[in-house]
Amino acid sequence: MPEKEVKKLEGISRIFNSTTINGRANVAKATYAAIALAFIYFRYIRRKPVQKDETPTETSLHRKCI
Repeated sequence: MPEKEVKKLEGISRIFNSTTINGRANVAKATYAAIALAFIYFRYIRRKPVQKDETPTETSLHRKCI
């Protein structure tokens, strides 16, 4: 894509342009960031707390160590 056409693009289409190397790199970076955020959310934030009236089991003790 010629430089004139790239300059005509506006907004998000200029950042994530699939015809330029920088645009493709931005798509890859955004994909990696989304995967990392999903991992953090499911690994740390969405963990169920152990009930206080339960006796600790091996799995609950193991989760606390990690």
